[in-house]
Order: sequence, then structure tokens, then C-alpha cells
Amino acid sequence: AVRGTKAVLEAAAKQKPGVKRVIVTSSVCAIHDMNRKQPPKHEQYCEEDWNEVSEMPAEAYWVSKVQAERTAWQLAGELGLDLVTILPNFVLGPIFSEQQTGAVSVGFMKGLLESPASKEFKGGWLVNDVRDVAAAHILAAENPAAKGRYIVSQPQ
Repeated sequence: AVRGTKAVLEAAAKQKPGVKRVIVTSSVCAIHDMNRKQPPKHEQYCEEDWNEVSEMPAEAYWVSKVQAERTAWQLAGELGLDLVTILPNFVLGPIFSEQQTGAVSVGFMKGLLESPASKEFKGGWLVNDVRDVAAAHILAAENPAAKGRYIVSQPQ
């Protein structure tokens, strides 16, 4: 995740002034850990929070999201890029190609739906429709006032 983030920001910097702003898809995983061991700074998690407790290997995805977003902010500062990050929860939506049926989120939902009825379902997820996440990216790109990090989520 870090390597890809660096490559995108470095490529954007080479295209200045044509690139006005870079929008990076991060995740709420960069805000809180898997089990929410780290309390929010305020009443609920917000854009000011950073996940400081996830560790390898148990929360590798969470760690990668934190590292990638921190890299994005560091490089954006060094390269003079206007950066906005979008932090969605679990993203689901229409599948546009047969190749996407092996995607992690599709496999996760398929496993959940096909699990034996006797298997107890514990927990819950806040889910984002991919079209809402796409709309957030467009707003962040088109609105000159957009700055910083934006959580894209349904209310709890």
C-alpha cells in the first residue's frame, strides 16, 4: 500500500501544475483498530483520530492503511501537493465484471451468506455503497474548500 501511494503522489508531482489536487482512498482502519481498543479523542471517532494500536500480523490491513495514509500526508507536504483523503467503512456495490467476483469484499460477503445457519454471526459492520464513496471523491476533487480527511460512513 505504501509503495503504491508513493508512486501515485510522485507521479502527480511530476505533472504539476496540471494536477490541482490528489484524492487518496484511505479507510476508517486508519482511524481505529479492528476491535476499537483505542478510544476516540472525542465522543465518537472523527477525522482527528489516528489508529495508533494496530499491530502485525493480526491487523495487517489496518497497519497498511495507517502507513499508506501517513506516507501520503508526508509526501504531499514535501512535494507541495494539495491532498484530500477519503476514509470509507466496508465498501460494497455493483460488480461490473466477472473478474471482480474474486475480490475480498465479494468473497467476505459470499462466505457470510453461505455460512451454515448454525454458525453464530457476531459483530456488525457499517457498510458504504461504492457509489457513495465515488461521489465523495468527486466532491473532494471539485470543491475548492475540501481539505484534510473525510470519513464516509453511515451513522451508528
